[in-house]
Amino acid sequence: MIEKRCNYRGKEYSCKVKKDMVSIYSHNEEEGFLPCKDLLGNVIKGCFFKKVKINDVEEIYNLRYMAVYDKREFEILSLNINAIKKHKLTIVTQNEILARELGFEKREQFVFCKDIDITEETKIICYIEYANKEKGIDRQEILLKDLQNKFRK
Repeated sequence: MIEKRCNYRGKEYSCKVKKDMVSIYSHNEEEGFLPCKDLLGNVIKGCFFKKVKINDVEEIYNLRYMAVYDKREFEILSLNINAIKKHKLTIVTQNEILARELGFEKREQFVFCKDIDITEETKIICYIEYANKEKGIDRQEILLKDLQNKFRK
């Protein structure tokens, strides 16, 4: 799972970048933010956005979450509050031989998934890839309780 993030005025937000504009998203109503709407024009509860110029954003980066399973890192299909509450994640691989070895199910061509239980000991790795290539990529291990706190915000 890859999540695009940015820092704007000292706070971290989810974002989408389109040319020289950045749409930033918040779960809280903040000054200058408008309510998000679905395709039918209905307001989406707990979603607010603001469009800003890319030069007004301090930093843009991607977060890529991986789970360690059988001493190997696998991409996480979706990481959200429901998965964390249920202590379950779906991990993904495109390696058919590895998928067979570890009991993954084929979802589509070259996509194999497996639902795993997560515990306090489950290692979640977050790779931070900065838009500024000179900064490189950071790697952080995250504990389950830290993920729970992240998704409570």
